[in-house]
Amino acid sequence: AKSEGDNFTGSLLIGHETTGTLSSAQYNTAVGLAALDALTTGDYNTAVGYNALSANTTGSYNTANGYEALKANTTGTVNTAIGYEALDANTTGTVNTAIGSGALTKNTTGNYNMAIGNYALQHNTTGDKNTAIGHYSDVGTTGDNNVTIGYNADVSSSSASNQIVIGQGATGQGNNYAVIGNSSITRLYAAQDAGATLYAAGLNLGNTAVTSTATELNIVDGGTSATTTTVVDADR
Repeated sequence: AKSEGDNFTGSLLIGHETTGTLSSAQYNTAVGLAALDALTTGDYNTAVGYNALSANTTGSYNTANGYEALKANTTGTVNTAIGYEALDANTTGTVNTAIGSGALTKNTTGNYNMAIGNYALQHNTTGDKNTAIGHYSDVGTTGDNNVTIGYNADVSSSSASNQIVIGQGATGQGNNYAVIGNSSITRLYAAQDAGATLYAAGLNLGNTAVTSTATELNIVDGGTSATTTTVVDADR
């Protein structure tokens, strides 16, 4: 165990001998064999568990709780990893949050990612600003700005970007697209089917676009419910 002393203000390490050359490292806490054992100048780190933050040298403001959580981190800052091998491969990535076993486990330099759930965002390596909530949610590797919510919800490709996918097993349909529900969903309600106004620049029915220049959509309104919707030529 090591506590306080020169170049180690307000710090405590329990479970190993430090291998790094301490130089003004402050307010670090480590509990577990090889936890924070390479520390040199990093500040305000907390590591609990075998090999947690074991490669960290100058990274600061990191929290690792779990077996080999943030194990490879060297200079990355403001990361939070809770769970078995969470953010295990992260080296210089910053401001990542991983909660769950294997969450963001392959991330190396990706930044501003959040993964909640076992193996959420597990394959992300360099992608930035992704949010995945749910077990096995989002298996993208290098894409940015994706949001997936639900067990096994996934983007359309490993490099997908700016996709929103919501629902158990739902799959993204392309960059800049949003998907709500998996293939079993048959109806979509807005505001409990009352009082909501939906806005869209375009309308697509049965994979056929309805536009102001090509076609018009006639909707019958009155006391008797319409049983069909007719798409007619714009000139009629």
